Amino acid sequence: MIRNNHLTQLDLDSSSTEKLLLIDLSDNQFERLMHVGGPFPQLRSLILRSNRLSKLGKKDIFPICPYLINLSNLFTTL
Repeated sequence: MIRNNHLTQLDLDSSSTEKLLLIDLSDNQFERLMHVGGPFPQLRSLILRSNRLSKLGKKDIFPICPYLINLSNLFTTL
């Protein structure tokens, strides 16, 4: 398991090529990330879903494209 501030990467198993990310942002960080926009609609959608669930007091794990894992540095700037 690799932790990077608010980004947690989980491997299903050692042979799996699909990664799962659990993203947990505060309301302020969420708003700032929404203003970033850019060419990452999947990331925006992922954060939006995560934020909606967290407001309901729930957390979930969302499957996303592997290349988005490389965006973990974005979270360190929030």
